[in-house]
Amino acid sequence: MTKKLETGHQTSLILAIFKMPFMHKLTQSMAENTYVRSKGKNIIKTKIDSNKSNTLLQSIQRLKVQFIIKLCKALNAIIHVGFPERQRDFTPWNAFISTNMDAITVSDEMEAGVAYSKLLVAKGSLEPLEGNVSVTADSEAGTLTFAHTAEEFAYGCNPTDVIYAAVLEQERKRSKLYKLMTRKEDMPVEVTLPTGWKMENVAVYVFALSENGRKASDSTYLEIG
Repeated sequence: MTKKLETGHQTSLILAIFKMPFMHKLTQSMAENTYVRSKGKNIIKTKIDSNKSNTLLQSIQRLKVQFIIKLCKALNAIIHVGFPERQRDFTPWNAFISTNMDAITVSDEMEAGVAYSKLLVAKGSLEPLEGNVSVTADSEAGTLTFAHTAEEFAYGCNPTDVIYAAVLEQERKRSKLYKLMTRKEDMPVEVTLPTGWKMENVAVYVFALSENGRKASDSTYLEIG
């Protein structure tokens, strides 16, 4: 296994991750190699000259990364709730970025953007809510009303699963998370958006979370009626 980590004017190349009984005590350099231990793993790194090439693909990738990090900041609280089943060595941000890089776009003018309908603000093994939740807006009052059809219960779809709405104000890069109802309930729920949010700039998602918060569904993007 090898991958590159850029550090200043040099690049650290991870040559290997390995298990050896004595290596947990070894954290020093030998020649061009550095032996370190990180997150319970023994890692050999070596230094190589920086690759100063700046291809179009590299520029596009940098723009995508810069943009998705801004999204992470905007959706921070939601991401921390919506990715409970992430890989063990992943942070919520890692999980969000890994899931959503394909949703980030770069135009011919080298401007980054996102396909909001493809974005996942939650991901997991529970049944998604697609087709079971709708939303309507009252722009004058600044409210959203969510309607839910009570669901039949099966594996991955429990009556106690809690339904959440994640709302992103695209221009302000601000978000709110609203707890709506459980899967067994069908009474409409109205929420009030923060002052100053424009309804035309709002992207709305819903997802389910298990009662103990350890499992989630993939989020569903909702068209506002």
